[in-house]
Amino acid sequence: MPRVLSIQSHVVHGYVGQKAATFPLQLLGWDVDTIHTVHFANHTGYRHVAGECLTGDQLRRLIREGLQPNGLLKGITHLLTGYIRSRDVLEAVRELIDLLALENATNDSLWYLCDPVLGDNGRLYVPDAMVEAYRDVLIPKAHLITPNAFELRLLAHPETDTERACDWLHKHRGVHSIVVTGAESDNQHCPCVYLSEAYGKFKRWFRLPSRLPGTFTGSGDLSAALLLGWSARTHSLEQAVEYAFSTVYHVLRRTLELGEQVQQGVPPELALVQSAADILEPKLVCEVFETQPELETN
Repeated sequence: MPRVLSIQSHVVHGYVGQKAATFPLQLLGWDVDTIHTVHFANHTGYRHVAGECLTGDQLRRLIREGLQPNGLLKGITHLLTGYIRSRDVLEAVRELIDLLALENATNDSLWYLCDPVLGDNGRLYVPDAMVEAYRDVLIPKAHLITPNAFELRLLAHPETDTERACDWLHKHRGVHSIVVTGAESDNQHCPCVYLSEAYGKFKRWFRLPSRLPGTFTGSGDLSAALLLGWSARTHSLEQAVEYAFSTVYHVLRRTLELGEQVQQGVPPELALVQSAADILEPKLVCEVFETQPELETN
């Protein structure tokens, strides 16, 4: 059984962060350990938000005084990180990655998916300094990163074109694989996903059937978790993209169909539990629509 340590936000009510990631991974056969970078009553789209944020020192104590001496770092095969608000916590996560490598030295190397949650639609969710912190501290450690189009442009500034931005991160930050959500392409009628793998030598564009009306929270957290789950099951990141984003599409459609509106102006919570069958056996609707030839190696 694969075992993942998931480090991201947690809410009491709703489905973002850990709540969007844990249930799907467990359905797909994963053992999930969680560390909450924030513990809020609900996501920040609500009128009132209350809760606490984890500090770097708190994370270090949790690891050094609890998980490590109890032998609970052994057997972790994967690491998933999402919403993190401070560079200090990023630094503590980087230390943890090195510690996990030592604790599991006899096993295959730890596989790390970094979802650099910075913002969307032109707005940052975190302090400005976190862009540079992610670029320098965690992204070079990752096997796969999953930015949205806005986050990709920030991380690879001044590159703005999707493909060139990914090439920059491959070259200058050593990331093996990148999956870009909300990617910009010539096809603007359908939502697109861009995959750049093997340090940019393998590239694929994917599209979904149609753009769904409205806005959603937690879909990025769900996407990252499903990419992790399906990449381990299929041993193919290309197939994992097809399964993961087909699932997300079905979850969002069901969320719209159920039409639960908690408060005026607040996006509906994902219909995650109601979509369990789609998570286990998604009907594939995400498809390749353009294939780029392999690049020449320099």
